[in-house]
Amino acid sequence: MSIVIKTRPPFLSQKPINTSQPDPINNMEELTMPNELSNVQDETLELVTPVETEKDEKIQELMNKAQESFVLDSKVSIKFGVIGLGQAGGKIADAFASCRLPGRDTSTYPALAINTCVADLHALNNIPESHRVCLPNYELGAMRRPEIGYAAISQEGVIDNILDRVTRVFEGIQNIIVAAGIGGGTGTGTLQVVCDALVEKGFNVTTMVTFPRNLDSVEERKNSTDFFDVFQELLFTGSIASAINVDNNLLYGRYVRKVQKSGIDIDWKIDSNMEIVKILNEINATTGLPSSTTFDGAELTKILFGGGCVTFGKAQIELPDSSINETIALELDDILHSGYLANYGNLAEARYAGVQVLIPPELEFGTMMEKVILDELKQEMPMLLGAYVGHAKIEGQKNILIYSIVSGMGLPERAQEIATLVQDEVSRINEAETKRSQFTPTEINIKNPFQKTNRTKSTTNPFAKDNNSKTKNPFSKND
Repeated sequence: MSIVIKTRPPFLSQKPINTSQPDPINNMEELTMPNELSNVQDETLELVTPVETEKDEKIQELMNKAQESFVLDSKVSIKFGVIGLGQAGGKIADAFASCRLPGRDTSTYPALAINTCVADLHALNNIPESHRVCLPNYELGAMRRPEIGYAAISQEGVIDNILDRVTRVFEGIQNIIVAAGIGGGTGTGTLQVVCDALVEKGFNVTTMVTFPRNLDSVEERKNSTDFFDVFQELLFTGSIASAINVDNNLLYGRYVRKVQKSGIDIDWKIDSNMEIVKILNEINATTGLPSSTTFDGAELTKILFGGGCVTFGKAQIELPDSSINETIALELDDILHSGYLANYGNLAEARYAGVQVLIPPELEFGTMMEKVILDELKQEMPMLLGAYVGHAKIEGQKNILIYSIVSGMGLPERAQEIATLVQDEVSRINEAETKRSQFTPTEINIKNPFQKTNRTKSTTNPFAKDNNSKTKNPFSKND
């Protein structure tokens, strides 16, 4: 059965995209490539990555030790798969695929990578070759043009073949995270089509999108800004269950500070992707720990797939502490306002929240400790429909760990910040362009996705090139 795209996708070009291989290919080939991997196991996770030098081994050791040891003694509550779209999404999916319990050969989170660029797929280390999909006719990539990503995913038979692959790779799994970087071409251009198809197939879909840094190009940030309007539509119309947003500007700054302390400098994206995996895997594992006061897997599922954007937090409290309840309140307030993956200034919009507290065996989780947490949640999020608090005692633990997860908000403040920065930069570019007397000015247009208007379902492509543009190509030979 073919999947019918019900609405006009966001990046449909007004003109067909020319390819270097014009003949349609309806069957995607599985990649076959040499991949010499070494198994590196530490006390928490088994990461399957190439280790070639002494420096690589030290880096791997630091990354592995960052995972909390309690993960070993727990089973994850939510079984979900990860689909990575484009280069950024593929690397995130590859990081999830590295997550394995000791002694097991299979990944905790099965993953699938989809890309236009075959070179990006070759660079993955942990996703099996049979789970890497190269979209036909666009093997060189999408050139940061989302309309090319859309054209690649929209070829006849492509989405049906992907869904067949999804059914095999994610057998028995209903929850899928679709990861992509919004700013490039493939991830941005394919996200809506893939999500719509998965939802139509009956999957619960959560998106995980990365926002560009301030250091990234105007092109990338403009692409992301153009996509925000479509992204909000996906959230508000219920096309996706929820959205996990990753502010690369935040993670990059955190990584730079880490390098200044450790003196070890690697690709910041590797470190940041492991941070993403770490927080989700640890929260997932906490709900599988035995306890008399539980924040369980069903409640975690409700929060994670309950709608709107999702934010995470983690704090550590050193013991002994003579005013432990006050410290817990202060730390919880801090992690609610300083998100692990993105900051949200709109927590008042939240609908569901969960807090898990991990304590040493000799410490008691008393009534007042629970009250302090619930009071803090209600104070910061007065419109909560559900608040879930649990705890678990961890043998050998010397400190207190607090995890939080909150959902139901709109886009984080970083989205508005990117839109404002891009608007200023585009204005400067257009002003400079008008001063170039040897060329006809070519204005770059940008719209504000946060302007308050009556929301209607998108039927146009924000990336489409307007054929009726007022400006003309000064090099064209046509009148």
